[in-house]
Amino acid sequence: MTSPESRQRKKIIPYSRPSVSSAEIQEVRKVLRSGWLTTGPAVERFERAFAEKVGARFAVAFSSGTSALVGACAAAGVGSADRFITTTMSFVASANCGRYFGAAADLVDVEEPTLNVSAAAIEQAMRQNTRAVVAVHYQGHPVDLAAISEVCRRRGAVLIEDAAHALGARYRDSVIGDCRYSDLCAFSFHPTKLITTGEGGMVTTNREDFDERLRRFRNHGMVRRPELEPWEYDCPELSFNWRLSDVHSAMGLAQLARSDGLLARRREIAAYYNERFAACDALITPVEEPECLHAYHIYVLRFRYDRLTINRRGMFERLKAASIVPQVHYRPIHRHSQYQALGYEASAFGVAEAAYGQMFSMPMYPDLTQREARYVADTVCRLVEENRRD
Repeated sequence: MTSPESRQRKKIIPYSRPSVSSAEIQEVRKVLRSGWLTTGPAVERFERAFAEKVGARFAVAFSSGTSALVGACAAAGVGSADRFITTTMSFVASANCGRYFGAAADLVDVEEPTLNVSAAAIEQAMRQNTRAVVAVHYQGHPVDLAAISEVCRRRGAVLIEDAAHALGARYRDSVIGDCRYSDLCAFSFHPTKLITTGEGGMVTTNREDFDERLRRFRNHGMVRRPELEPWEYDCPELSFNWRLSDVHSAMGLAQLARSDGLLARRREIAAYYNERFAACDALITPVEEPECLHAYHIYVLRFRYDRLTINRRGMFERLKAASIVPQVHYRPIHRHSQYQALGYEASAFGVAEAAYGQMFSMPMYPDLTQREARYVADTVCRLVEENRRD
């Protein structure tokens, strides 16, 4: 007879998995039966519900988190004569978003212990033609929005929050997405995120002109011309078809209604991991700074390999052999060949480089059972003890 642990080992525990209930299936069925599959009422309802959830005046749905970021840059007026600042510790979309308009990306290093960018680093990177700052809430932990907002205000830069990780997070008395400190805030609904629409994104703002610009940009730059003829329209600028469909939006509405519970479960898992790993001096756990609420999109556990007899590849293989499949978030942007071709060197990003060499994103998703979380923690602690350096 096999033991519970042996049975557990046969089931792969990934770093992430979407949580889909019967509510999402019901909402999608309604849309499919309605015959209105895109640019319809479900999109409008999703946008209104999302804006209300985060406390913003406007929310504009996009086909992905990346297109949402690009749309935010378009609304901000980022152009070929401009520069913009962002972190190196993110997915490449955070830096690519402004480059589509010909702007130059200025990457900055992060700081301990959050691995977020600081206001001081942003200030130092500012130039006369810096048009925007794309501030990433890494892992789901908010950046210091008040300090960064002040730098942007003083230097005349538009502040765009990259909140792909941070739906549900809070900073002081502000909900991420309410744009109290920023001009625009972009979200992702990829299957790994707090809520998912399969693929999708959203931009929130409190400025009516940005809202109008975002809506045009996601729809070919189209402007209706009913004063000419009822059917007339014009596309005066080069743009994209980045609309979100009603099918995706229906799923998003159901997910949004469940988002508080999904966030609470993520935080429960993170608290359990933190408690289990706290006593091990070979591990570095995520932090939650005062006046912040962490959304734990990912749980980045860092291994101090100077205290272990194995390297990161060895740890990965041992975890995988135990049916635990972690991931790395992220390969710093400056390491990608397109950015190395621009002259970026690892020596300018000491904190990001050191953290990258230590990190694994451990299993973190609402449907992770307590038994699975315990198995993950037990396995990590066992591997650390078995491979501890004398």
